[in-house]
Amino acid sequence: MADANYHNTPDGLTGNEDAGQMSAWYLLSAMGFYPVNPASGQYAVGSPFFDKVTLDLPGTHRPLVISSPHAASRPYVQALRLNGKNITKPFLSQANLTGGGRLDFTMNAAPQAWSASTTPPPSASNVARSKPVDMINGTPAIDWGKPSENGVDGDPSTQAQSTSGAPWSLRVDLGTATTVGRVVVNPDWENYPVNYAVKVSDDGSTWTTVATETAAGGTATCSAYGVTTCGQLHTYNFTPTKARYVLLSVDDWASAKTGAPTSGYGWALREFEVYAD
Repeated sequence: MADANYHNTPDGLTGNEDAGQMSAWYLLSAMGFYPVNPASGQYAVGSPFFDKVTLDLPGTHRPLVISSPHAASRPYVQALRLNGKNITKPFLSQANLTGGGRLDFTMNAAPQAWSASTTPPPSASNVARSKPVDMINGTPAIDWGKPSENGVDGDPSTQAQSTSGAPWSLRVDLGTATTVGRVVVNPDWENYPVNYAVKVSDDGSTWTTVATETAAGGTATCSAYGVTTCGQLHTYNFTPTKARYVLLSVDDWASAKTGAPTSGYGWALREFEVYAD
């Protein structure tokens, strides 16, 4: 499909690019995986195009190195290892990829039995979706169409924001003690939290910090908005623990256009997601 439908010519794409969707398919598939169901947190393993790809990832101190020697002439996966551990099923999780390290493909010119009988894994469930939320140190921008509930509604096209410039925080009540081990912070590109912590609690009073961030801004996609640094999506994995409450505790925020907080409104949140793993 890639050879037949992607060319460096004016008609190099055979369909509607749709804000980069077709190019995204090519780039991800060329690395050997693709999120067939983007909401699942799972990537289906495919056939990489290149011998080696290195990804510098936000939120981690080591790159993800994808090695697939002779991929161009050997299109079938014979074996797959992640950081030295054998992967026997043709699926990778978001946590597998965002932690960095090595993803090593062994390729073969003939079809292989690797993972041939595997059934797809169940989709990961965002346990914070549509749960009760509270904004702390801020005033929900209900009249702007940006109430706090938008931060956990499962729709990144909506946002939660405050009508004051304080670095507001978001507290989610999961309703009962729930195993949590991964959170996703997806802020607005323009107004985003810079320094924050993710905390969990059984009672809503005593908190344990499970992840911290001191420089959340990055450069990916920022040039499209005419800025050099902007808000970035971050995923944090930690030892699974039981908690009823999860808190995104923000200490500082900035405008991508000025590099400093702006009076009259606060930072904005597309989605705050919480998963068991």
